[in-house]
Amino acid sequence: MSKKNAAIRTSGIKKVALLGRTGMPSTTFNSTPRTFTPFTLEEVFRIAEGIDCDPIPLLSDTPKGQRLVA
Repeated sequence: MSKKNAAIRTSGIKKVALLGRTGMPSTTFNSTPRTFTPFTLEEVFRIAEGIDCDPIPLLSDTPKGQRLVA
């Protein structure tokens, strides 16, 4: 499980509520972790803000060979 998914699960916030807080479309939120397209830096910060956590640990979750999209 990715650090982002673990942080979301630990927060106890339901996905629908998190989507409302971040303003992210569900298609982006659901498909990004399953593809080779990483979340953008802005999306990581929006998720962190939505679950009220520090975004820095979530940034280190990028798999080798991938980088965040600016």
